[in-house]
Amino acid sequence: MLYVHAAEFSLRWALETLNSFHSLSVSKGGALFTTTMVFVKAKKGESSDALIRKFIRKISEEQLMQKIKDRQFYRSPSEIKKEKRKRRRGRR
Repeated sequence: MLYVHAAEFSLRWALETLNSFHSLSVSKGGALFTTTMVFVKAKKGESSDALIRKFIRKISEEQLMQKIKDRQFYRSPSEIKKEKRKRRRGRR
């Protein structure tokens, strides 16, 4: 099992290893962490291409890349509220 911090996350590297462990800081001080684990198990006779497709599908289902992008920089609660308001206005 490989341990990777979100700042060091590389999709290509993760695809090559097929197992990844991500620890994402979600607070200002970094005291609170969210852990996301993605595992792909190989079945007998399954090709590496099929494993890579499974891995990519799992990442997109769990919206892992979006979470990493969202938490890459700190956003104040007021910024988040403004963004939500803009999205609501766009739906009308």
